[in-house]
Amino acid sequence: MKLHVITFQYCAFHNRSLSFTSFIPIIVSVKIYCKINNFLPKHTVFYEVMIKIVGKPIDSSISEESRIVTSVYHSPAGELVLGSIGDFLCLCDWPTRKDSLRVWNRLRRNLGAVSEAGESAVTSEASRQLDEYFAGKRHEFDLPLLLAGTDFQIKIWYELTGIIYGETASYSEIAGNIGSAGSVRAVAAATGANALSIFVPCHRVLGIGGALTGYAGGLDAKRNLLSLETRV
Repeated sequence: MKLHVITFQYCAFHNRSLSFTSFIPIIVSVKIYCKINNFLPKHTVFYEVMIKIVGKPIDSSISEESRIVTSVYHSPAGELVLGSIGDFLCLCDWPTRKDSLRVWNRLRRNLGAVSEAGESAVTSEASRQLDEYFAGKRHEFDLPLLLAGTDFQIKIWYELTGIIYGETASYSEIAGNIGSAGSVRAVAAATGANALSIFVPCHRVLGIGGALTGYAGGLDAKRNLLSLETRV
């Protein structure tokens, strides 16, 4: 899985080899604005949320690097919003999560981009790989991911990608893995801020004694994902 990151200093790190020391920073311009969308299906909870965060159908005058293209994926565990910017997947999130607006606004702000409803080659490929995942035919993903957050958040999200299909880890284990055993709460907060659910598998993180702790998609979705992965 290809990982690329954006820090609050608006640097994209390329040349991935799953090692932070090999990323080459490239400055990303900042341009923030939001439009109201009239493109999505109405009379749904999803629409009520999405109308506040996505823009009009794709405007060809806006460059790909300044545009997050969003589409809906109907998974067996619930609706997901997929988002891509350029050649990277930057969003796979649950529109019903209580802090979805905050998470998606943070993503737009960090990437300096406007969000628009539509379809891209990246979101189409993400949908295809998710189809295979939910059918039990795919155990890992092969898409370039763009992580946008603080250095600490990105460190945690990177650590989550090391939890393989069918396995789980605790917040305390993750804290220990990064050499910060006392930062369990900070690890939990960073895990909860993940905007790339399933691709960055925060559902594989459990509480003390294997407790099924909170999840952006809800505990039922988390339970379904873990159940899917333990059938093998």
